[in-house]
Amino acid sequence: MVTAKQVTELLDRMLNTLDTSLITSQEERHQRNLNENKQLKKQVAEMEDRVRTKSQAAGGVKLASM
Repeated sequence: MVTAKQVTELLDRMLNTLDTSLITSQEERHQRNLNENKQLKKQVAEMEDRVRTKSQAAGGVKLASM
């Protein structure tokens, strides 16, 4: 026969496992978002450089630094 204490302990272990999995998943998602943000910033900077170069070559208005 299973006691109430055993059931409670089992449920506690299950909840701890779920909490750990959720935290790990959130941390992984956060890291992916940070990496994506870094890549997007790099792409924006590259595009700004291209526009700045073309604008200067054409004698156009210079872009302000962002």
